[in-house]
Amino acid sequence: MRLIQTAIAAALCLIASVASAGPADDAVAAYERADYATALRLAFALRGADEAVGLRLLGQMNWTGRGLRHDPRDAVGYLGAAASAGDATAAAMLRDVPVLAALSVAPDQLAARLTPLAEQGDRVAQWALAEYYRLPYYDVPNAMRWYWASAAQDYAPAALSLGSMYGSGFGGAMPPDDAEALRWYTKAVELGDGAAMAAFAIFHQRGLLGQPISPEASLAWRLRAVAAGYHDPEIAIARAYTDGNGAPQNLPEAARWLRLSTDHGDPVAAEQLARVYREGAGVPKDAAAAIALYRTLYDEQGVDTVVPLAELYAEKGDLPESARWYRIAAIAGDRDAIGIVAGLYATGKGVARDFVEAARYDALFEAADYDVRFNGAVHRVLRMPIEEAIIFNEARETHHLGGPIEGCTRMIDVAPSRLLGHYGAICNQTAGDQRIPVAVCSDTDLNRYAVRVLDAAMKGEELATFVLANCYGG
Repeated sequence: MRLIQTAIAAALCLIASVASAGPADDAVAAYERADYATALRLAFALRGADEAVGLRLLGQMNWTGRGLRHDPRDAVGYLGAAASAGDATAAAMLRDVPVLAALSVAPDQLAARLTPLAEQGDRVAQWALAEYYRLPYYDVPNAMRWYWASAAQDYAPAALSLGSMYGSGFGGAMPPDDAEALRWYTKAVELGDGAAMAAFAIFHQRGLLGQPISPEASLAWRLRAVAAGYHDPEIAIARAYTDGNGAPQNLPEAARWLRLSTDHGDPVAAEQLARVYREGAGVPKDAAAAIALYRTLYDEQGVDTVVPLAELYAEKGDLPESARWYRIAAIAGDRDAIGIVAGLYATGKGVARDFVEAARYDALFEAADYDVRFNGAVHRVLRMPIEEAIIFNEARETHHLGGPIEGCTRMIDVAPSRLLGHYGAICNQTAGDQRIPVAVCSDTDLNRYAVRVLDAAMKGEELATFVLANCYGG
């Protein structure tokens, strides 16, 4: 370990000599004075020539656990991107720190590079080797061997992984053991792991692993997780203050947590913060701030925020700009926007009056995606690109169920206003030379997955029922 610590220290000492001019200087200076919250916010905001410095700082924070949760894999990802952009410090860390160097190789070389370090007793290498055996090879005995070795040296991510393995039974590959899972989650918490603290928040939210359901305890655990440098729960904390769930309702405090989560790169939080500015929920109404957030989200995420932009411009009286955004949403397949554009062309509001275009959009409206109402909630059924199948293929590989999923033509996100996603879709599943129509669903938090062969077309309401019955973690 001494060699690794020395290499890390040497790599970090290079920071001052390679700092970029302008905003990058401020980010590096914040990191050096241990103001990690500022460093993180500035690092996420760096663009253009300074972006490599931001990527490197994010990688360093992931590696050191300062400002971000210690995560070697994310560290390698950020440092690799920074090195590819020409950052010398990132390249030095990837070259000079043995574990980072090992994690930087191609997947088929990982075991060969990590095994000597693990056998020498490096706890990070032991954890990384366990992760390698866990996925994609499902070698439970080897995974457990190295997790235990790493956790015995008080490496929190290994203890957290053991908790997850015992809690889930690893998709049926081993018997679940709630008592053992709780023991290892507790160990990870004692070692200061923010993700384990966030897990306890979910246990108290849902009454899992013998923990009593308690909104107050759930919120307290999320606050502890954030204090430990794990930022994922920030949006859930905002929701707790919005709903008065676990603490008295406090909309200004909810907005503050949404701003923190937005600063840490959460697009869902950014969208909710834009809505807060638009509605004046806990903050003064600020249409300009809402538009700026929605525009940034559109530039980074695509079309999901287009309709609110169109509505905001309409509220400002800028009908041509509003019509432009409605058309963008309509081209992307938003059924409501398609209907609105049909009406705009029919009335000439924001566009030149054109009955032919109005009729064309009206016909598209009849054939477009739609919402379904089920159990008092609205669920959107969407046409989705084929790459959305990755959600289901990752779950399928974990559960060893059937051939690859492809060609998803419809997808539903059940209860999208909740923190977690419970996804379902109509797809094709490969079985030899055949492609069989199936309904699939996955709960991305509770590791649930189901697939059903379809003999007939499935309606949106039926798809929602299937997801709620098989994959909903609620």
